[in-house]
Amino acid sequence: MKRILHSCFLFVVLFFLPKALVSQTITTPANACVNQSVQATVTPTVVGATSYNWTVTPAANFAPATGTQISITYTSAGQYTIVCVPFNGAVPIPPGASVVVNVTASPTVAVVPASQTICAGSSATLTANATAGSTFQWFNGATALGTAATEVVTPASTTIYSVIASVGSCTAFATTTVVPTNALNPTAGSSAFSVCPGSAVTLTATGGATYTWVAPPSNTIGTTASVVDNPTVATTYTVFVSQGTCNGQVTIQVGMSSGLTLTVAASSSTVCPGQSTTLTASGAVNYTWSPASSLSATNGSVVTASPMSQTTYTVVGDNGSGCTGTAQITINMGAGASVGVSSTASAVCTGFTSTLSATGATSYTWTGTTFTTAIVQPSVSVGPGTYTVMGSTGAGCNSFSVVTINLAPPLNIQITQSSFTTCIASNYPQFSKPVTLNATGASIYSWAQCNYTYMTQCIGPTITVRPPTSTCYTVTGSTAVCSGTQQICVTVIPQFTMQVTPQQPIICIGDSILLKTTAIGTLAALPIPASTPTSNGYVWTEPANAPPPSLSNPLSGTVMAYPLNSCTYTFEIYDARQCVSLPRLITVTVLPKPITSIAIPTINNVATNTVCFVGLSPGAPDNTLTLTGNNQNAGLPFGVVPTYTWVSPYLQAPCNSQSILTPANNNSVIVNAPCRLPQVVTYSLISGYNGIPGCRRDDTVSVRAIDCRPVRNIFFETATPNDTICSRTCVTFLNHTDTMAGGPQQYKWQFAGGAPATSTLNNPTVCYNLPGIFNVVLTVSNPYALADGGSTLTAYRLNYIKVVDIPNVTIVPPGQLVSDTVIRFGQCLQLTASGAKRYEWRENYFISGLSVPIVTVCPQQTKLYIARGYNSSQCASEDSINVIVVDDCGEMFVPNAFSPNNDGVNDVLYVRGQCLETLTFMVFNRWGQKVFETTDKTIGWDGTFKGDIMNTGVFVYRLEGKDYEGKGYSLKGNVTLIR
Repeated sequence: MKRILHSCFLFVVLFFLPKALVSQTITTPANACVNQSVQATVTPTVVGATSYNWTVTPAANFAPATGTQISITYTSAGQYTIVCVPFNGAVPIPPGASVVVNVTASPTVAVVPASQTICAGSSATLTANATAGSTFQWFNGATALGTAATEVVTPASTTIYSVIASVGSCTAFATTTVVPTNALNPTAGSSAFSVCPGSAVTLTATGGATYTWVAPPSNTIGTTASVVDNPTVATTYTVFVSQGTCNGQVTIQVGMSSGLTLTVAASSSTVCPGQSTTLTASGAVNYTWSPASSLSATNGSVVTASPMSQTTYTVVGDNGSGCTGTAQITINMGAGASVGVSSTASAVCTGFTSTLSATGATSYTWTGTTFTTAIVQPSVSVGPGTYTVMGSTGAGCNSFSVVTINLAPPLNIQITQSSFTTCIASNYPQFSKPVTLNATGASIYSWAQCNYTYMTQCIGPTITVRPPTSTCYTVTGSTAVCSGTQQICVTVIPQFTMQVTPQQPIICIGDSILLKTTAIGTLAALPIPASTPTSNGYVWTEPANAPPPSLSNPLSGTVMAYPLNSCTYTFEIYDARQCVSLPRLITVTVLPKPITSIAIPTINNVATNTVCFVGLSPGAPDNTLTLTGNNQNAGLPFGVVPTYTWVSPYLQAPCNSQSILTPANNNSVIVNAPCRLPQVVTYSLISGYNGIPGCRRDDTVSVRAIDCRPVRNIFFETATPNDTICSRTCVTFLNHTDTMAGGPQQYKWQFAGGAPATSTLNNPTVCYNLPGIFNVVLTVSNPYALADGGSTLTAYRLNYIKVVDIPNVTIVPPGQLVSDTVIRFGQCLQLTASGAKRYEWRENYFISGLSVPIVTVCPQQTKLYIARGYNSSQCASEDSINVIVVDDCGEMFVPNAFSPNNDGVNDVLYVRGQCLETLTFMVFNRWGQKVFETTDKTIGWDGTFKGDIMNTGVFVYRLEGKDYEGKGYSLKGNVTLIR
């Protein structure tokens, strides 16, 4: 038997062991089908797990959400990852388990034709159309037929055939019905059921292989499925149809219509231009007239004709049964005057007119688009539209003429400009660089927006503009008959900007400040030119109260300003195009030099600069001091505030601490002594105005520190954390009392049950040889001269050290005291651990518990089990036993018959075999329909489907899976259900 004992060390090392990680496995078919329901089971269970969290990626339907087993339905093909993580409440217990499943799309299958009728003794061809890559199995009831996609059958009676299509383990099912008979049921039809004498009619028949058409009395007119005949009387046709030994016949009747004789008459056979006549037809039911251009309608027995010249009209009539007839009539035109029209313009724009003048008659009447009433005169002025003039000579037909004045498009006015963009050339007053605009396409021009401040003129083809902002100009051009407008825009680019640093220039009197141009905007055209008599560059303007000269170089981008008073400078920049920037106003504020003094507190009218170092004793006297800085300047401008910055002398080594207890930027601060040394320190005060450079004053003050601390807050602990230690173990104690409090310190330790029992060291080491619970006492004292002559403090830790013996752990299997135990596959074994107060087992492999002394193990393969026993968190030992599993799986098979008759014998169909780890077991009926599926070897088929009892019959099964060694297997066959 293997035993592991911990050795004793001089120091106790305390640590926590995490729970052993449990190796879990998800059992589910490695290959599945779309819309197939399968089971997934995680084993073994995890001690302490209250729920199991499942995820399937990509998403699939599964339930329930927790538990050790779920039912999954895959909704699409692909590779899925299944993960299960145990939880204790809301805390996950790693590592969990995962498995990858390949899902194949279920095939589809259909039999063509879905049903058919054949002659008795003939064969029928059945074709299965299925997903590419499918294999097939045809059935006649429970009898298996061929495995090709096409099956030829010769049934003696009506028979239902089925086919199962498979892609891998995925299947689909379809059926077809074949009906043998000796009688055919042909059908027949004709292109028309009534024709005129001698007209053609098409006769068509279906439902057989050969056809014979017969017309009375016994004339054969054709032997094909479709024939054409030209009957002269109403006829009944018979078609005789045959196919193999099957025969049939069907008749069809075709009626006879007679031809039509049409008549047509006119209310007047001669009309004048612009007049109408009524045409009336008779002798038919439906009528169609032509030509349509001068008719009021093309259908109906009565229409109105308005010809402009001699015209022959044709009407075609029919009786609604296929017989037609035709008639014609000619309408003549009477003589009249010849009227002509002239116009001053054939097209005008809206708002303009053209003059129409008529000739060739003695009086004229105008009508048209823009007239609300007829106008009687030879000439009219009109806008765009169509106009008719009727001329009369006082005898015969009146004559008319039609003229159209078209709508002319607006004039195409074109504008050019010398530049599409311009820029501001002057800020005072503000105007841009000039742009010339020129218009063409008309004879007269008018410009808007008209503003003589920024335009040379508003009339004429060419103008010059200098707009202060982007502006659009509209020009209207006109002629005698039309006008047009056009717009053009002149874009004034935004003025560029620049910055001058500093942004808020402030100096003290007598000082100077550098004003520098920065960040010239990207809209500027660089480089900036030098100022000359004909061009500008950098332009600074000094105020009178500076007084001038107060700038080192007013024509450069960087100047040195040294004003004697607060004043405002104006700054502009002209770029390479002579475009000016936005003006910038820079105000320089001039302040007087700061005057500052430091004050310290007084006691009994005597100034004191002494403070106590008290450490962690806030109640001690004289532990703070107030320092105050005062600005003596009067009449500072509004917004200019004196500033103060105190600097602590303790920020440097060896103290490295802050001693200023209130904000360091106040004029008055409270300070203390955070360290005992040095005894004399110097505080610095930096004063000024809002951090303005050049306006600064430095002052200092000295402070003396005195150590005033008693002994306080004794605390000690062990060097390594411990709750309980093993016997014959040593412990080092750490004293955390402040060793600098009030001067030299003395220590007195007392260790009950320890060796040594007392010590005067700061951090002593003590050994404990016997079990027990022991106290520790520490007394610290120093000679600081308080009223009681010194300071002494004692700390007690009762029952602080707990000592226990090291355990002797032993594992006892039934009837054996050796390190190896042999069992057969499928057997279980009870193991008992003794010699300690609590236990932890590993491996977590088919074991009933992990923290109890007695466990039951049922390993599927040889496994080493280890029991670790504890008398405390640090005192532990181990023992181990190797459980050897002998492989004795036996035969794996599916019985070929079972009888679910509730007699207690062979009522359920199970998969047999001891070494099955995972499986997918499916049963199909003779139609290929799946009636049972399971992935649990403890669940069998009871002979029912959806709650209904299945009748006696032969069923097909398929079995896929693997054993505990990872070896895969696949079986299929038949099983007989016996009632």
